Amino acid sequence: MSDASSGSVETRGAIHASAAAKTAGTTSAAHTSGATGISGAVDEAICELCITADNAEWLAEFAHSLLEKRLVACANISPIRSIYRWKAGIEDHMEARAVFHTKLSLFDVIAGEVERNHPYELPAVFTLPIHDASEAYRAWVLAETADPVVATAATDAGRR
Repeated sequence: MSDASSGSVETRGAIHASAAAKTAGTTSAAHTSGATGISGAVDEAICELCITADNAEWLAEFAHSLLEKRLVACANISPIRSIYRWKAGIEDHMEARAVFHTKLSLFDVIAGEVERNHPYELPAVFTLPIHDASEAYRAWVLAETADPVVATAATDAGRR
């Protein structure tokens, strides 16, 4: 998906889920439930955060950026095939999907990074809850995302 008319199934699904949550008044509660903010308290919620793009190398560079800023603890990047409706047509493309493990309280910061840097007109960015994790893994994710570096300047590079 290399042009502005491209997007992904997850994008539109995430938008609809987000809109439904906002309508129900649950968005802010979902982003703060079990969390005490960016500091990384022991009871803070962790999640999988998913992003798709047409280029796995772009996702890898973006993952390195998020890791350097301590916004995520890890990233897994895999090829996927996306089939979706977009602008009155049906698209069928290979993409890459990155799955990050992070604190739920960092969603808005990471979504801002995606908005500033992602090449898509409408990028997919959404979270999935991690209900159960080993205490050691959970502690590792929280430790690796402690004291994140929050960007203050936009770097709108390469948008399509």
